[in-house]
Amino acid sequence: MPRRQPAGPLPVVNTQLWIARPSHPLASLAAILQSPEKDARMNRSEALSLLQSKVTNQNLIKHSLAVEAIMRALARHFDEDVELWGLAGLLHDIDYDITKDDPATHSKLGAEMLAALDLDPRIVYAVRAHNDYHGDPRNSLLDRSLFCCDPLTGLITAGALIR
Repeated sequence: MPRRQPAGPLPVVNTQLWIARPSHPLASLAAILQSPEKDARMNRSEALSLLQSKVTNQNLIKHSLAVEAIMRALARHFDEDVELWGLAGLLHDIDYDITKDDPATHSKLGAEMLAALDLDPRIVYAVRAHNDYHGDPRNSLLDRSLFCCDPLTGLITAGALIR
């Protein structure tokens, strides 16, 4: 007997209610449903276009490209998702032109911008957590790597400019 296909899209389930009650028998299912396994991301070309539309300073674009390169290399080293890590590095300062004079909003606004584009929540959080000003914990290897790569590119660039 053939399987019956659903008539339309599956309903959206509010898993937040389940997580609020860990004793609920479906709490473990809620965690699975909320896992960031979905492939909600843009490709690199789209990300670069977005960066170039939001950031006007060419040195900052070069910085973002450098962070992307290091993040991709680290992802390969740690056997992580190279594309996801690359996007986090490329887009980490997406809000800098708007927030350069206000460190309290830098990276918060960028994370909000990326969340509105339905980017992977791991990227969104890493972007937010890369600014030490907020005190957000860097929980994952992605978070910690982005936090370290950001100033590292400045050091590398400064070293390259010394004559």
